[in-house]
Amino acid sequence: TDTPGLFFWPLVAWFVARIANGASPRLWLWAGVAFGLSAESKYTVLFYGIALVAGIALTPWRRILRTRWFAAGAAIALVLTLPSFMWQAVHGWPFLQMIANQQRTEVIEHSPLGYVVQQVLITNPILAAIWIFGLAYAFARPTLRWIGWTYVILIAFMIAGHARNYYPGDAYSLFVAVGALAVEQTGALK
Repeated sequence: TDTPGLFFWPLVAWFVARIANGASPRLWLWAGVAFGLSAESKYTVLFYGIALVAGIALTPWRRILRTRWFAAGAAIALVLTLPSFMWQAVHGWPFLQMIANQQRTEVIEHSPLGYVVQQVLITNPILAAIWIFGLAYAFARPTLRWIGWTYVILIAFMIAGHARNYYPGDAYSLFVAVGALAVEQTGALK
């Protein structure tokens, strides 16, 4: 169920980045489609969506959330996600039962620091150096700060929810891309 998210989570961020850089706010419609399709495969995209919107809201880019196109994109995401949620409701929320069973029998709880260390290990320590550099770069650049906040909020959600260490994995291509941009623009590897 992770494979669609590897495509759709960064695609949503790409649409947001384009909007933030002056593209038509109508791209929120496509972001809604990508979000809704991702939710059909795995519900953790809901945490990503909340983190993304909160990350944007914490920066001056919050103005891109105040458009009818953002509301329309959110409505599209909801319409695409609704059948899955309706099925869950009709069948007694088996997703929640599965999560409860995993929490009780399978999930290894980590401390907050342990969870972050797990993120470094599952993305490979060498590759992690790139996305960590990218996060620092994002926080240093006002135009990219929303990406840094998105990561921090997403990981905080995952830690608070005792999520499996690979649940935020669909977002890492975004952070690696920012890291690559940071390396290129700073000449860090020269």
